[in-house]
Amino acid sequence: MLRGIDLTIGRAEFTALIGPSGSGKSTLLNLIGLLDRPSAGHVLLGGRRTRDLTDDDLTRLRGEELGFIFQFHHLIPSLTAVENVMLPLALRRGRIHDKDREEARRVLRAVGLEGRGRARPRELSGGQQQRVAVARALIGKPSLVLADEPTGNLDTESSQEVFSLFRTLHRAHDTAFLLVTHDEALANACDRALVLVDGRIVEDRLRHASPR
Repeated sequence: MLRGIDLTIGRAEFTALIGPSGSGKSTLLNLIGLLDRPSAGHVLLGGRRTRDLTDDDLTRLRGEELGFIFQFHHLIPSLTAVENVMLPLALRRGRIHDKDREEARRVLRAVGLEGRGRARPRELSGGQQQRVAVARALIGKPSLVLADEPTGNLDTESSQEVFSLFRTLHRAHDTAFLLVTHDEALANACDRALVLVDGRIVEDRLRHASPR
């Protein structure tokens, strides 16, 4: 249960959310991501109050403003990398346009997977699969990316590569990132670190933003 949370994630902020298991990190992420509704209080996205929106309106707003990355990439095994990346657009629009396929290829190039668009998940390494998941989260040009233990299932080298990719994309597009992690070193590399304990934010550590 969350208690007395008063939190603002600013435009283009690069923030870590840390805390012990059971502290409420995933619950907070689900609320910010409009996946759950708060039992009290309000969640505002881009200044818009979301509490009274219909489920359809929440789904539309989530698709327009948010990107999601998880510890397990949740790629569809039968689809190619390009097709996996296009999924959010297909779900939002109900169909795929030729320009969507080209945009998926462009985003794959941005995450270092040029030439791998036809590969299926089983043909990619763990780090490459996570890069496809990153591309999928970014294709809708979200203002905020929510990442739940995005490097937790990767080895050290792949984790560093994915984190560096986040940083590059953050600087290039002014996309805000909120990363849930147990990795203190990763949290220390972010511009801001929120510490959540027993449902409360007990520390808000702000560092100097990295140069752009």
